Amino acid sequence: MKNNPIICAIDLHNFDEAIELIEEIYQEVFAIKLGLEFFIAYGLNGVNSIVARFPEIKIFLDLKFHDIPNTVAGALNSIVGIKNIIFTTIHASGGEEMIKKSIEIAQINEDLKILSVTKLTSLELNIEDIIKLTGVALASGSHGVVCPALAISRVNEEFRQKYPNFLIITPGIRFEENSVNNDDQKSISTPEQAMKNGANYLVIGRPITQSKNKKETIGLILESIKKSHL
Repeated sequence: MKNNPIICAIDLHNFDEAIELIEEIYQEVFAIKLGLEFFIAYGLNGVNSIVARFPEIKIFLDLKFHDIPNTVAGALNSIVGIKNIIFTTIHASGGEEMIKKSIEIAQINEDLKILSVTKLTSLELNIEDIIKLTGVALASGSHGVVCPALAISRVNEEFRQKYPNFLIITPGIRFEENSVNNDDQKSISTPEQAMKNGANYLVIGRPITQSKNKKETIGLILESIKKSHL
């Protein structure tokens, strides 16, 4: 959908349930996110099965690589051939060489962007740590960062002029506190707040996937996002 920043997280380890959910919502969002739960269970075969079933789908393969540079480069080399994968993640704390090796491998797929994770949203927010890691990531060539909403304004203030095209992807999106079951996020934000702060894309999982009417929920999120531009 045009001007749609929503990336829906499909955090399921049951393949049939994942397919059913993807079929219901993938045309209503910008992309779907597949993480460790799905990938450990089904691997590249699972990703390729989704692509075969939904040829136009965009995938954020969220694997958060963090290892020695050659190991991360080898792992990335296994996924760059899947054109539907538009984003994947590494940890900014892996350092300059690891990030540069990752970017080098990603160039094989012109559509693939490497996003550096600065701080997991399940951890206490430390904006100075995020600024430091964002600086390392962008100086090393990362296409963007995964950044908690409350740090976005400061990140843009520090880096947007020097790196005008970098992406900010924001997880931990909620309509309100305690709005999902078993919530483990500590750094959360509403869609409207995150977009006002300067996010490019929002990763939204349980507020959509736990809702009774998923398409209606997506519509409500998009309406709230429109308000952020008024």
